Amino acid sequence: MVAIEVLLWPLSVARIPFFLFGIAAVAAALLFDRLKSGAREAVGDPKRTVEILESIQDGFVALDREFRFTYVNQAAEVLIAKPKAELLGKNVWKVYPELLGTIAEANCRRALAKQMPLHFEYYYSVSNRWADISVYPATGGGLSVCFREITREKQAQATSRENEERYRFNLKAANVGTWEWNIATGEDRWSENMESIHGMPPGSFHGTIEDMIRSVHPEDRDMVRGKIRRGIDSGEHYEVEYRSIGQDGKVGWVGAKGRVLYDQHTGQPLRMIGVSADITERKAAEMALRDSEARFRTLARHAPVGIFQLDRNGSCVFVNERWSTQTGLTPEQSLNDGWTGALHPDDRDRMLRARSEAIARGQPYAVSYRIQAPDGKLRWAESLAVPMRNNAGEVTGYIGTAIDTTEHKLRENELERTKKQVSDVLESITEMFIAVDRVSGASRTPTGPR
Repeated sequence: MVAIEVLLWPLSVARIPFFLFGIAAVAAALLFDRLKSGAREAVGDPKRTVEILESIQDGFVALDREFRFTYVNQAAEVLIAKPKAELLGKNVWKVYPELLGTIAEANCRRALAKQMPLHFEYYYSVSNRWADISVYPATGGGLSVCFREITREKQAQATSRENEERYRFNLKAANVGTWEWNIATGEDRWSENMESIHGMPPGSFHGTIEDMIRSVHPEDRDMVRGKIRRGIDSGEHYEVEYRSIGQDGKVGWVGAKGRVLYDQHTGQPLRMIGVSADITERKAAEMALRDSEARFRTLARHAPVGIFQLDRNGSCVFVNERWSTQTGLTPEQSLNDGWTGALHPDDRDRMLRARSEAIARGQPYAVSYRIQAPDGKLRWAESLAVPMRNNAGEVTGYIGTAIDTTEHKLRENELERTKKQVSDVLESITEMFIAVDRVSGASRTPTGPR
């Protein structure tokens, strides 16, 4: 059985239906006489050997020392798309002259000349197909070959490579790196852009978890170690943001996410895999935003007018202390729609209508209204609000002021009363002069003779 096993070893791989490939797959093997001899030694029956070769789904052909076909099995007929009657006794290079000068011809001649087996893959451009070929020399001369089509496998490999290249390109474009830590050995494998993400010069990372920890800012190392340990012990996803120490001591920020892979049988942690990204710019923007918000709240806290902030839908998200003093409502009570509790009932609908119409159009608004002050008195206020917009021009909210206009209103009312009094006096004087003029006119009217 040894000879048969050696001869048929390459035929035991992936017995699936194959399609037309072409004679490019046919290129060498042992002489059929040797096959029969091996069969006799193995099973004592050459017919049995032929039956085996005819039943397999791999193509199998034999060539003599002149590269003439001496045997073609049924699978080879299907793959080559030619009946054996058209092939037996014919020279392979005359039947398929396009193979001359290719790796198929070179390997066949090399296997025959050096009496050595060869294995290779070949692309047959005529039919746009790939074949996996094993060539064996015969003791008495000639070749034998077994082959199978691997076009689908090659296409799958190409697709896989394209997807991997696309994935790596997207990661690189997003400045995202990948890493894989072997927990048992301590080996830590980084993608080529991980050093730049950590601000490290090329070649400075030596592939261990200790190197990774050394790239972390000293004040963040215990935190990172704790996150790693918690991910291993609990199975939780690893997610952390830490400062990195790069070249020349420059501090940057790195965000990392990953998970632990465990042995399915023992439950032991094997590897930790994940991605990392340079988040230095994002962190700088966040800190700038926090600083800006802190400055705004400091100014708002000491401003002599009420200040409020609304979200894009008009819900109140912030009021300052001056607003609370004016209305008697705490900041918490004023959030969302709570601020409307300070409005005079007769002014509420008008105020809300003007405000809603402006927000729906993304426009500023100004409206006067009365509020019930903490001392129980009615006071007048005027609110002016303007939209806040992002870089795309979209409204993200409103910022506004509420000014106590009570004294101004009182002066306006006093002025109106004074104007009315003057107007009433002038009207009275005018009416008096008219009356006097009428009386005077009547007294000057001459009378006729008696």
